[in-house]
Amino acid sequence: MAEMVIPQDIKEKIEEIERKKAIEEAANQREEQERKKIEDEEKYPEVGEIEDSELSAFWDCMLRKDHYVEEFELKGLKFSVSTRSSEDVKVNVDMLDTVPYAKAASISFYQMEILLASALVRYGEEELGTKTIEERIEFIRKLPAPITIILTRKMNYFDSKVFKMTDMILAGNF
Repeated sequence: MAEMVIPQDIKEKIEEIERKKAIEEAANQREEQERKKIEDEEKYPEVGEIEDSELSAFWDCMLRKDHYVEEFELKGLKFSVSTRSSEDVKVNVDMLDTVPYAKAASISFYQMEILLASALVRYGEEELGTKTIEERIEFIRKLPAPITIILTRKMNYFDSKVFKMTDMILAGNF
């Protein structure tokens, strides 16, 4: 069978079409990445940009079945919050289930205490990570209300950051 000879001008047109297609695909990929970045910023506006090194450290913790911990410092007050395990979540839910019928605000407040207690691993020099959830709740209840508000907001920020990093890993942006 004779080999078909493609004229040079047709070869050049095919190559030009392939180059344009490759450029268009690259542009579409950049647009998709930019769209995803905007979606993440809208979904987690308070978090901002996550550095690759931080995402890598987060993922390393998950692979080691360890908790990801972030330290905060605010006007000399140092504290750390941590990811929670599924077991922590179950304990939290079980504790909420034991609350007798109460108003929604009471349950919401108790839920906030439980979540903060399970996330807060260090407050100043006080190591809370080894204490029971009940001991942690008792510790939190003794703090001034403004401090509890600050800790809760920082925990919420931390959780949003963890959710964003998890979404980034799921989307393959890692």
